Amino acid sequence: MSVLAHEGTYPIIYGSYGVPVGSGHVPGYLARPDQAGRFPTVVVLPETKLTSHHKDLSRRLARHGLATVAIDLPDALEDAIVAVDEAYEFVMVNSWAIERHLGVLGLGSGGKAGLVFAADQTAARAVVLVSTPLGEDGLVAMSLPRLAAPVLGLYGAEESAGSRVDDGRIQNGAFIAYQGVAAGFMDDGAAQYDAAASADAYRRLIAFFNQHLPPPQLERMG
Repeated sequence: MSVLAHEGTYPIIYGSYGVPVGSGHVPGYLARPDQAGRFPTVVVLPETKLTSHHKDLSRRLARHGLATVAIDLPDALEDAIVAVDEAYEFVMVNSWAIERHLGVLGLGSGGKAGLVFAADQTAARAVVLVSTPLGEDGLVAMSLPRLAAPVLGLYGAEESAGSRVDDGRIQNGAFIAYQGVAAGFMDDGAAQYDAAASADAYRRLIAFFNQHLPPPQLERMG
């Protein structure tokens, strides 16, 4: 682990970490405030394998008092759901996580596993989707009526119609479509990156998690 000092609201500790899933481990990345106490925790679910963008996103959240666990997801949706569930179990045994309160941040297709998990797990208190295609996926569609957690969807208006969510299927959802923007708008390493939309999306998702997750429980030292 390394410490990133003097940046953001909180100094943070972060680094790559093998997250236990099944009988082995999957590549993961942890970032959390470098202070004593318990913190609201967000599981970050990428569409692809972990990249520098996902790690930077995790560090940004940590600087605002949110512990994060990002993991590689299997390609098959059913296997990805199992991985999310086991990542949640891993989070809950750590002394820095606030129990029974979890945020889910799904990027692209990673949001599908996050939605199904949140529909079945009452500890999921807030879900953010970034360009998650929900279109014709039956398993996700069957999960939506059971979804109690509030959902924030962040999409580019230029994404294909099949990629954009029909927010009418989610009872407690709010969806933003950025005009002139395509999928990948938050990744500063992607050709589709849009600085203005990305900055607004970060502001909204951090505020959303802060609204629906408990505040950090800091321990006084000395």
